[in-house]
Amino acid sequence: ASLSEALNFAEKMGIGRELFLDTVLAGPLGCGLFNIKKEMLLKGEYPTQFPLKHMLKDLRFALQEADASGASVAVGHSIFQLYRQAYGKGLGDDDFAAVKKVIEAMSD
Repeated sequence: ASLSEALNFAEKMGIGRELFLDTVLAGPLGCGLFNIKKEMLLKGEYPTQFPLKHMLKDLRFALQEADASGASVAVGHSIFQLYRQAYGKGLGDDDFAAVKKVIEAMSD
């Protein structure tokens, strides 16, 4: 969700998707997961590698455990809400990177 949000911000500032992703992924954020999602984000197509509905389930469990332990996970709760919105829009079977669609819609 953080990479999608940053990409959306870059696009709103007139920075092209490819330039932004190439620049960001050439640095410390150039991890395997983000590199795998790069093509999806460039094309705006989200063929399923890990379904959004499973990410939502995993986040729910993680947040329940964090809350039970007393750990502050405010960012985690915000991300959970983004995935929940995406699921509500019928994106549950798409890859979890499809959360970018929700972030884009919030910016219009």
